[in-house]
Amino acid sequence: MQHQATAPQSPRKSLLFKALIGNAMFSTLSGLEMLFFPETMARFIGFSAPGQLRQLGLSLLLFAATVVFAATRRPIRLWAAGLISALDILWVVGTVALLLTRPDLFNTAGIISAALVALAVADFAIFQIIGIRRLTNDGHRRHDGTETTPLATAASR
Repeated sequence: MQHQATAPQSPRKSLLFKALIGNAMFSTLSGLEMLFFPETMARFIGFSAPGQLRQLGLSLLLFAATVVFAATRRPIRLWAAGLISALDILWVVGTVALLLTRPDLFNTAGIISAALVALAVADFAIFQIIGIRRLTNDGHRRHDGTETTPLATAASR
């Protein structure tokens, strides 16, 4: 059976690009909210240290800028996307650990908000990892659409 060659997907349409940009947008909005409205946010979530929210907001803005930089490189550096995904996973693990060990830091709205943010960050990590895998798998396709493996590549030399 003859395989049809497929044109490579536009980098701006790739799942990895979309997931990274979505991650950056979410991080930017969250960071701006924490940076400019820390007292309001602290009251809403029951957190007693608005200054720490302001610092976290600044960190999120730096993270978002890094994600945008990584997403707009041509080609996207898969190691950078992998590192961003690992940082997202660490955020989720840290949030779960914080909620399990110190739920007293937040009120009910804060616990729910932290859980929802962790869920969103986990989604970004999952879509980024799927996007990385798709680009990695596409990199192992020959122009005629058939798969290549290290053994097949070595045998064809």
